[in-house]
Amino acid sequence: MLKAGLATVYEANTGAEFGDFEEKYRKTEEVAKRKKRGMWAGKLKDYESPRDYKTRTATLNEVK
Repeated sequence: MLKAGLATVYEANTGAEFGDFEEKYRKTEEVAKRKKRGMWAGKLKDYESPRDYKTRTATLNEVK
């Protein structure tokens, strides 16, 4: 999924476990970005990370 640009490397304060693969995953994501695959085909300014989305929507849900 990373190679096809259909996923991102999970970003969190804690809890992410990659074993010995984190560097490989990050490099694979960078290649997908550089080649504009999948979600990276659009404008980078339009990208919202899953973490940013969760933060934004959590704030919206608290207001209700």
